[in-house]
Amino acid sequence: MAIELDDATAPDAGTARVATHGTESPVALRLTLVHQGEEIGALVVAARAPDETLSAADLRLLRDVARHIAQAAAGVRLSLALLRSQEHAVAVRAEERRRLARDLHDGVGPVLTGATWTLQAATTTLRTNPDATHDLLNTALVHIGQGAEDLRRISMGLRSPVDQLGLREAVLAYTDRVSLAVHTELPEQIPRLAAAVEEAAYWILVEAVANVLRHAEATNCWVRLEMGDVLEVSVADDGRGLPPRMRPGVGVSSMRERAAEIGGSCEIRPRSTGGTELIARLPVSLPGVQDADLADQGAV
Repeated sequence: MAIELDDATAPDAGTARVATHGTESPVALRLTLVHQGEEIGALVVAARAPDETLSAADLRLLRDVARHIAQAAAGVRLSLALLRSQEHAVAVRAEERRRLARDLHDGVGPVLTGATWTLQAATTTLRTNPDATHDLLNTALVHIGQGAEDLRRISMGLRSPVDQLGLREAVLAYTDRVSLAVHTELPEQIPRLAAAVEEAAYWILVEAVANVLRHAEATNCWVRLEMGDVLEVSVADDGRGLPPRMRPGVGVSSMRERAAEIGGSCEIRPRSTGGTELIARLPVSLPGVQDADLADQGAV
């Protein structure tokens, strides 16, 4: 007997055998593990003997066992996905630091060094050759301006649309660019939230709308943000709806990981009037993030 789990977040996005019992034998039965309507893996069963078939009682028992295993397996699968997400985040941060170091060393560093040398040269000609000093100072100003522009470019690259615009305006700026009829329902004002919450809300929404564009064959899309005890993000469409057995891809897994990382939840379900709806519920505050920290970021 063995348990196999589908893992869309793995590098090869394949199926992994996570538990086995007994010796390797020809497979007699493969039961799909389904949790909350989603196919997450399979229970693989071998016969006790080569010429033995499974009885009706065996099948009933195994199907009942599969239902219980599916619940436990869903938790294991989420834990593995979270671990992989954390590993990925660490790797991404390391690569980002390396890129920043390279940009500063190869771009800003030489420019500022050139400005320094030019200013040093200007100090030696200040009294003896004012015209040359003037030219050197102008050259130094050009170098400093170029360095400031490089620093601004690097700084902007570190900031997401949410950081630059705020959550509400970032959502509006994104939906305005979508090639689909998007109907938005947003609060008039959204107080500044922890950066991790705003980032999760924005990228979950972006991924959900992208899924509508890629898969739903929809005419309309509805985007809603609602503030209460939690921040609720909703993306709905009037497309073809979910398949009978949904096998989540990388995008769906990514949305669920983003929500789970900050203690939230993400659910995808069919709409009663047709189409699909995503509901993400995210905390409005995080441990360790003080109100003063949010006030320093300003309000949107």
